[in-house]
Amino acid sequence: MLRFFRFINGYIYFCAEGGFSERFINLCKLNDITLWDVKNDGVKVFAFTSSNCLTALEDAAINSGMNLKIEQEKGLKTLVNKHKWRFGIFVGIGVFLLSFWFASGFVWEVEVVGVDNVMAKNFTEELQDYGIKTGVKKSDINIIEVEKKIKSDYKNISWVSVNVFGGKVQVQLREAEVEQEKLDHSRACNIVASKNGEVILVKGYYGQNVVKEGDFVAKGSLLISGISAYSDGSEHSFHAKGEVLARTETEFVASIEANKKIFVTGEWKNRFYFCFFGLEIPIGFIKADNEKSETMISLKSGKDSLPVGLKKTECFSISSRNTSLSKTEAELSALLEITKEKRKEFGNVKFESIDWAFDEQKDIFSLKCMVKCIEDIAVEKEFDIQENIEQN
Repeated sequence: MLRFFRFINGYIYFCAEGGFSERFINLCKLNDITLWDVKNDGVKVFAFTSSNCLTALEDAAINSGMNLKIEQEKGLKTLVNKHKWRFGIFVGIGVFLLSFWFASGFVWEVEVVGVDNVMAKNFTEELQDYGIKTGVKKSDINIIEVEKKIKSDYKNISWVSVNVFGGKVQVQLREAEVEQEKLDHSRACNIVASKNGEVILVKGYYGQNVVKEGDFVAKGSLLISGISAYSDGSEHSFHAKGEVLARTETEFVASIEANKKIFVTGEWKNRFYFCFFGLEIPIGFIKADNEKSETMISLKSGKDSLPVGLKKTECFSISSRNTSLSKTEAELSALLEITKEKRKEFGNVKFESIDWAFDEQKDIFSLKCMVKCIEDIAVEKEFDIQENIEQN
């Protein structure tokens, strides 16, 4: 700190010789002339002192019979005088500092945390509708109002907090837990068939079994009843539970056009953008139809990112062409379509056989698939007492 004040006030480095060096030093002390880094060999005296003490220093040299020579002169005043013809440099520094102060009132970066990367990227774009984006004034953001609107517009978000750190706006989100629809176990419930089939095994945990092994049941048929009779003839209802394994047959049909448009990807390339306060200026002329990933390199002010930088995106071109599928290609495409569509439905079954037949009519290929398997067809269904009596 002392060196900083000495630089602001200015200081000199001098040499005094030819007289009485000890008397010269004593006169400097009597006249409150501060010296530092003093070197005295009995003939010459080298030292630093403040530029304000130059007149008093010259009087002390004359009274002690010494010749005074200024070796160096340093400080802010000397620097300005030396470069006063470069007035534009100081103006530029002033403009830069003023611009930096002005830019501190704007949003430089928007960050969404608390959710996965895909949702965070999409939500960052949607925040623009609430006035949160790079380049806007921080004073224009009504944090309380924005939080209320987000909670009102997005029912899947249970908690939101908007915070401003320097030039960064950080939005913290918490997704609401999705409650799966569940039956009320305190209410009466039957077990019915979800599809047609031949009963293989009945596991009645709670309730009265209505079917047995070898029975053929239709979709919606009662399997395990949630009503029971007392010895006095009265009845009471409860929540039935159980599993019913059955052999089922399910048919699927998929159709594929013979003339199909396929997409061909081109060469991967990098596209660059110059970003300035939300404005993206493309560099070069690279034509691309899709962008896979992006990397942003921003200027930094401490730990904060400035709204100025270079963005790189990895992209590729997409072209399409019409092609005629062969019988094998069409069959494989149809099988793939059925597999994608039904894989959740048959995620926990035992397959016995899978048969398919391929049919070609004009420009349409059709695949009929028959699946035989053993699966649990029991599903819970709430009921009223009158309905259950009628079924029995």
